[in-house]
Amino acid sequence: MALMAAREIVCSRSSVPASALVGVVAVSPFTLHPDNVPSTIRASYTSYVEYGQGAPVIDRSVMAEFFRAANMDRTNRQGFFLLDDEGYSNFPRVYISTAECDPLRDDGKVLASALKDAGVSVREHCYLGLPHCFWFFNTLPEWSTFITNTASAIQWATSE
Repeated sequence: MALMAAREIVCSRSSVPASALVGVVAVSPFTLHPDNVPSTIRASYTSYVEYGQGAPVIDRSVMAEFFRAANMDRTNRQGFFLLDDEGYSNFPRVYISTAECDPLRDDGKVLASALKDAGVSVREHCYLGLPHCFWFFNTLPEWSTFITNTASAIQWATSE
């Protein structure tokens, strides 16, 4: 959602001036519908194959229900960020956090690549061996690392 709002701002389709947006922090973003992945990135978009069934927390069926409930057709260029590269080069710095055992992992990975190709300063972190929303569980040892990294990312993304 942060990415969609940010694109509206950087493309001057918002009452918020582009200069007001200094950074974006995206945690496990969705950027494509798994049934509409452009052929140019299909080979590097495998997390729905790896974690589409039986993954903890979310899997392909959960995301399908989410997209249905949000009325997001797989060709929705506004909702699926990577279907429309308008404004990429106008983005401020972006931090992307993903989890390895998450069907959304490659959404973040291909997003980082696309933004870097457009000249955007990007930092990313993938939490190995962990599922989507692992950060909800403060009893996990990785929780404090996630919190520290995300706080640092917010400081980096909003510094000028």
